[in-house]
Amino acid sequence: MGEEIILWLEKLKEYWLNKDINKIIGLFDKSVSYYESSSLKIPYENLSNEWEVINGQNNIFLEFDVFVSHKQKHAVIWKLEYLNNLGKKESYSGTYLIELNDENLCTYFLQVCEE
Repeated sequence: MGEEIILWLEKLKEYWLNKDINKIIGLFDKSVSYYESSSLKIPYENLSNEWEVINGQNNIFLEFDVFVSHKQKHAVIWKLEYLNNLGKKESYSGTYLIELNDENLCTYFLQVCEE
């Protein structure tokens, strides 16, 4: 399995747990095709707004499992659990489709979420 995606996911997890949105955005190429859902493409300039949601997540548990890689394209199963600002536990899981470039920046990101 590609070392590049493992390194990329480790950085994403570290930055997410530390709620460092600027570093998260730094993992994406400025030309990224970024989708929070299959029908809503988000421009690079708006990624910070999308990631603001992590500021309301506490006691975060985040897990990634790369289940298939081919060259620079990867499918990743993810699981997220946290306490929201009201202290209620929230759980989500799904799949990320990720493509990385030679600089190990994400050029394609699609999230498929299951609650």
